[in-house]
Amino acid sequence: MATQTKTYQTSIRLTKTASEKMRGFGISERSFFMADKPFQVFLERYPSTADGSLSVALLFSAEQTERLTDQANGQLAVLHCVFANHQLLVTNVTLRKAYQALGTNWQREESIQFNNSRDPVPVAFMNLINRMTPAKERSDYVKSASRAGKVI
Repeated sequence: MATQTKTYQTSIRLTKTASEKMRGFGISERSFFMADKPFQVFLERYPSTADGSLSVALLFSAEQTERLTDQANGQLAVLHCVFANHQLLVTNVTLRKAYQALGTNWQREESIQFNNSRDPVPVAFMNLINRMTPAKERSDYVKSASRAGKVI
């Protein structure tokens, strides 16, 4: 894992679907903004959407998920996001089984402080995600390399 050098401060916006899912999991939108310290999250870049928008998942460890809700039963919160109009837009929220690996080679751990503003996403944060290889592309590479008998 890469060494963290800074805390990124960014605003987030939620779609209606994401808000409803969060409520169903007992997560309050305010819990992101009222946090007394930054969240340690794992970033996993997805392939760009059909319209070319940058897409990313923010994966919260079980410990970080507990800061958001007491109803997760040890599962991990995942915010599925796209960058739209220079904003980080949460389009869906899911819970992932805790036994699924965090900190894999296609994920990057970062410190993020969410703020309740309409400020654009910091360019450095957007560039960080843009430079990451999308997880599906890595998965496809591994599958094709293993079929070809290559050692990765």
